[in-house]
Amino acid sequence: MPLLPERPLRLKPAYARKTWLKAALIAALVVVMGGAFVVLGVKDLRAFLDERALWATGTPGPADVDGQVTTRKWLGFIPVGHDYELNVKYLDDRGEERVAKVEVTSLTELDTDADPEVRFDPADPSRVALSWTAQAGGGRWAWDLGVPAMGLAFLLGAAVMVVKTRRVVSSARACARRSEERELPLVKAQQLRSNGKPLDRWSVTYLLPPGLRGAGARRTSTVEGEPIVLDREGGARVLALVSPDAEDPTFPTIALAPFDVSPEERTAFEARLEADRARSASRQSA
Repeated sequence: MPLLPERPLRLKPAYARKTWLKAALIAALVVVMGGAFVVLGVKDLRAFLDERALWATGTPGPADVDGQVTTRKWLGFIPVGHDYELNVKYLDDRGEERVAKVEVTSLTELDTDADPEVRFDPADPSRVALSWTAQAGGGRWAWDLGVPAMGLAFLLGAAVMVVKTRRVVSSARACARRSEERELPLVKAQQLRSNGKPLDRWSVTYLLPPGLRGAGARRTSTVEGEPIVLDREGGARVLALVSPDAEDPTFPTIALAPFDVSPEERTAFEARLEADRARSASRQSA
């Protein structure tokens, strides 16, 4: 016996707008962060390549180096990078003392045990490459390539979020128009939390039903509200709407979101759900 109101149903007027607005705000933040990583990473990478090119062609000379190194730590104790702020003193080809500031970041510590050496541009002696930084190996490559790569990953994540939001909204619209009520095998339903406080949002892990691409595969969806979980002899089920026009199932909540139903439809649904749970409890006690 069907539990949900008959289709076609109406989506809540603000459902699509709120869903897209939330996704757009998060995606915009991710794009800004990813773009910043790409810009800063490419800038550092170009500076490293220029430094290595100058090291290969510049005029060599001894150097005196002082400065400081700051270790970046994840979670307060795991080193994830080292920032070097160095003051480099050297003599140009005219014997004049010059001071250059060299600032680099490396994933691993630089080898500063060897005597420092510089190579400067004879056409512009203020341009200098320091042996400690120009000849650095995997640590600098890892940082200067890893930062823009992380930025690209952020941008890809934002694009995936937009695609996923489109699928969720379009699937809900398709299920509202034409769909079949299905009880999907439930793996886990968990209420999400933020700073220890429960949210009105659930993570639902289920098995895809026959008739959908990837049938039998495990999937996880986020449901804005408590999903409708049913006790059955073969295990827990989660109530879903499946449509041939939808890419994904839509999971109505106990409050029948995201659908806009009348008070009469809601009351009838609650009565059918209560009767269904009573029958399940009776079978289990028998």
